[in-house]
Amino acid sequence: MASANLQQRTPAWHAARRGKLTASNLGSALGLCPWTSRQQAYNRAMGIERYALKRRPKNLGGWHRRPKNVPRADRFIGNDATRWGTNNEANGILAYSAHTGNVVEPTGLHVHPHTSWLAGSPDGLIGTEGLLEVKCPYWTKRDGSRIHKEVPAHYYLQINLCLECADREWCDFISWTPEGFKIYRVTRDKELHEALMGQYLKFFAAMQRMAQAPPVLTDEDKKFIEETVAESMQRHVLYHFWDKVDVADEPPAPDEYDDMSMSRKRSHSFTADQEATAKLAKFLEDGCE
Repeated sequence: MASANLQQRTPAWHAARRGKLTASNLGSALGLCPWTSRQQAYNRAMGIERYALKRRPKNLGGWHRRPKNVPRADRFIGNDATRWGTNNEANGILAYSAHTGNVVEPTGLHVHPHTSWLAGSPDGLIGTEGLLEVKCPYWTKRDGSRIHKEVPAHYYLQINLCLECADREWCDFISWTPEGFKIYRVTRDKELHEALMGQYLKFFAAMQRMAQAPPVLTDEDKKFIEETVAESMQRHVLYHFWDKVDVADEPPAPDEYDDMSMSRKRSHSFTADQEATAKLAKFLEDGCE
């Protein structure tokens, strides 16, 4: 089951996500996100976010009281960081296409084919096997230091669940800023998904019971999650993939791509997918770092 045609951040998209454990919330749910607590992740998944603004002025953004005509799960107004990311996502996609030559096709929510309460919304589809995930880090420094030097663990979990939900084999992660960008290749790890499914089930079971809080993570749970994710990242994040391969020719201009016939679009995407797969095989054969 998929709602891939739903435009992201629309009321229909929010409604389709409600009551599910989604990829963007997964890292927080397992305690791997430094910015969002597990309780906040649980509230978000349940659509019952309640955050006081007594110590945070409205002009800095934050959680506002929900208007009567807005569903609970849709009440997050955003803050400077989230607005920055949303407003610059298109810049990340354009930079990625210009650098790699890959055509990025828009997509929406993908519900896991066998586990309907898991879902993810990648930022784009590439060929028949690839995804794109765009992050636009927001920090005060503008000297290039805010570009991700590695894929954070909570983003890695997000990407891996998106790969499972969309049934794709790899995802390119681009960290974009006005000062520059970096692109890292992440390959699918089915074993990681299976290893952490028990934790996903516990979290969702609490949602089904309408519990007030997520299940407690023991020290043993935390250690298992952190070590399992770290080990997976060592094997499945290729930081120098795009440094070691020749970039493709310039991609078609946006207006030219819009005018392409559907058959030409499919052909172009398939070619990009074949080239990316060949590059990945050569990279692994030569030895990745």
